[in-house]
Amino acid sequence: MYPTLCPKIGRAFPPTICALPSLLRAGSIAPCRVHCALIAMDERAARAKGISMALLEWKAELELGEPTMDATHREYAELLNRLEHAADGEFLGHLDAFIGHTERHFADENEKMAATKLPPAGCHLHEHEQVLLIMKDVRVRVAAGEVYLGRVLAGEMGKWFENHAATMDRMLAYWLLVGDEGRAQLLAEAQAAQHAHACGTHGSACSHAEHAPVPEAAATDAAGARA
Repeated sequence: MYPTLCPKIGRAFPPTICALPSLLRAGSIAPCRVHCALIAMDERAARAKGISMALLEWKAELELGEPTMDATHREYAELLNRLEHAADGEFLGHLDAFIGHTERHFADENEKMAATKLPPAGCHLHEHEQVLLIMKDVRVRVAAGEVYLGRVLAGEMGKWFENHAATMDRMLAYWLLVGDEGRAQLLAEAQAAQHAHACGTHGSACSHAEHAPVPEAAATDAAGARA
């Protein structure tokens, strides 16, 4: 059985954007045509009833409290939602705009992580890199006429973003909001905890970067830092 990538189809095989590269190489994406046709019918029926089918609904939970990141993320949502409404003949142009924005979006966050020396930046950078590679692979297929595959990508990017914003981006936003003094204090606390637990001894592969200085109540603390 082929894995399914389409939303709303095949609950036993949840869709994941990470599966796209291997499926593209293996040529196993074709069964998704049927799934996408079903989704399109679903969406047309919903629109006929006046129901919004935005790929990414902006909501309070997506706000990080860091002004530049929040503004960029709102633009991301707007451009992503344009893909949902784009006709096949216009889809590639909208996809190019979305990819271009995402490249700038990721580059800005990458620069912020480098400038402030965010300890666990490696995973965040890697995720940015992989998502852009997937987007560009799909763009090639869309340009060749496989617009349905671009719609699969668009459907996945909203779900990916919600998880990414709630984890990696929230960590970065908090790190930026606490400022130099706050970052120094967090690093000192992380180092103290590392020594207390004898991390790195007895063959452990644990590293300083794995002790990300991100409190559980990051959103609450970030609000306090802004105040």
